[in-house]
Amino acid sequence: MTFTQSLDDVSAPKPLRPMRDTERAILESIRRTPNQSRAELAQKLNYSRALLTQSVTTFLEEGWITEKREHVPSQRGQPALRLKVREGAIGGLGLSLSTGGIRGALVDLSGTTLGTAESSVNAQDLAAGAAAAVDIARDLIPRADCCAGITIWAPALINEAGEIEEITPTQSGIDFNAHRRLLEDTFGLPVALESKCPSIDEAMYGSDPNALVFVLFLDYGVGGSLVDGLRVFRGGFGQAVNIGALVPDSGPRPSLPDLAKYLALAD
Repeated sequence: MTFTQSLDDVSAPKPLRPMRDTERAILESIRRTPNQSRAELAQKLNYSRALLTQSVTTFLEEGWITEKREHVPSQRGQPALRLKVREGAIGGLGLSLSTGGIRGALVDLSGTTLGTAESSVNAQDLAAGAAAAVDIARDLIPRADCCAGITIWAPALINEAGEIEEITPTQSGIDFNAHRRLLEDTFGLPVALESKCPSIDEAMYGSDPNALVFVLFLDYGVGGSLVDGLRVFRGGFGQAVNIGALVPDSGPRPSLPDLAKYLALAD
């Protein structure tokens, strides 16, 4: 008997339908920059009005976006119709698996959190951890009209193929790939592993990349990292972007002198 067959009454969520590249670009632009008009959106993406109208009409029919007029008293003429993603239309489930428990959050395209749930089960116990993750997903996913997929956040470096290259030692006993396969088999949704290193994501997708000098994020293990011009500083013994302490301490850990030497700066 397989794991998924042993779970009772796992309802199949409604997956996000496949989209063309142009549709993805339009929806992503509406998500990132709400309250654009159709004309502004077409000019920004360099799409024809006909192509844009077709996709926008489809999104409106599916209930993914809204289009409303902004009434500004000082504005002359008819106010333009503005596009926004609709709250609760498309959700994405994020799961954090750790030795300290399992936590989940369902967030829609507008950035609104639709629900959270957690369990104290140690994710190193694959059977119990997977069952807890499924329960969390089963509770949260129906809160959105459809689900784009599931993301498992791992305190690790993830390569382009979506596989773990390095992981913080305290969480290395968790079989993240097995959890991913079990969730895929259970719900029929795409499941991806993503790095829990926010400094890398912020450095690459910052709101104003031209103004970004460096990013420093302090957390435990692999979460503590520094990115300098998209160059990741790697700590002692080549650990996954872990710079350790920023003040000198005893033991073989990276310290402020180590950092200064790496960046060719004075102590």
